[in-house]
Amino acid sequence: MPYAPSISRFLQPLAGAYPFGLASSEGRRLAAVDRFVGNEITFADGFDPIARLAAQLCDTPLAFCTLVGRDRIRLIGMHGLDTLRELPREPGLCATAIAQHVPYVVEQADVDARTKAHSLVAGPENIRFYVAVPLRSGRHSVGTLCVLDRVARHADGQAIEALEVLANLAVDRLERQAMLV
Repeated sequence: MPYAPSISRFLQPLAGAYPFGLASSEGRRLAAVDRFVGNEITFADGFDPIARLAAQLCDTPLAFCTLVGRDRIRLIGMHGLDTLRELPREPGLCATAIAQHVPYVVEQADVDARTKAHSLVAGPENIRFYVAVPLRSGRHSVGTLCVLDRVARHADGQAIEALEVLANLAVDRLERQAMLV
């Protein structure tokens, strides 16, 4: 079943708007991200299975569980890429998805103005399909749970709902881990 555009699709461009300015909210968001710093091995053990399950549910070859910092995106969980654990923060994919309060869907990344210049799209990974659900801790999006494919296609509404459930589990795991540090 293709992802049906809904009110959330209509609101997507407005979802990053903040009444007191992006700079002040970004500082608070980065402070929330800083709560979750930790050992990369602990992250992989806890979040690689979540990424793997996301990829299986959405039938994609790639999935990431990310923390989006000021200059970089940490892949705390991943499926499909074995060596990559960090990306530069650039607009279009995860860095844009965190500003949304709804799932962020890109069905043809190479022709979408928001994403076509992103290094994962224009570079050797050749990403064409991207769906992300923000990881929300409190009032802040600290990262994403996202699935990616090298083939453009329509998003499945039921799969996106499942990603939202997994994203809530990932946030719960992040918050529990932060209490242990």
